[in-house]
Amino acid sequence: MEATINTIIPKYGLGKIKFGMGTGELLDILNNPDDIEQIEFEEGVFGENWHYDKLGLSFLFEPFDELQISSVSVSEKDFLFDGKSLIGKTKPEILEFLTKMFPELDLSPELEEGDELILVNEEGLYFWFEDDKLSEIQWEVLPD
Repeated sequence: MEATINTIIPKYGLGKIKFGMGTGELLDILNNPDDIEQIEFEEGVFGENWHYDKLGLSFLFEPFDELQISSVSVSEKDFLFDGKSLIGKTKPEILEFLTKMFPELDLSPELEEGDELILVNEEGLYFWFEDDKLSEIQWEVLPD
């Protein structure tokens, strides 16, 4: 994977792909996604979720003035957070990593059996677990 797009940057984006980019800008970097899912935010207001399945990567586009990236999700070990590959790590390993990075954590309750979420509100970060292993990292643009 190209090094310029594998670095998770909270509040900013993924490497050179930044929050607020439009669909055309992302196409210039990654080409066509494997799947585009249309999402209705409210009646008559639509966004899109672009999935790059082979990369383990998704982008949520919200309808501001135009469709713009507002959230990124990764599920492959190729993506690095603070220089470290986290996908597949255990919950205790992730908690140790996060307590070093961020002083206060908001651990959400168990969602479903075997699935858990660690939420770092101040950074707009979501760490999703399946079978006690990190399966997905999601982060979003934060309001000013």
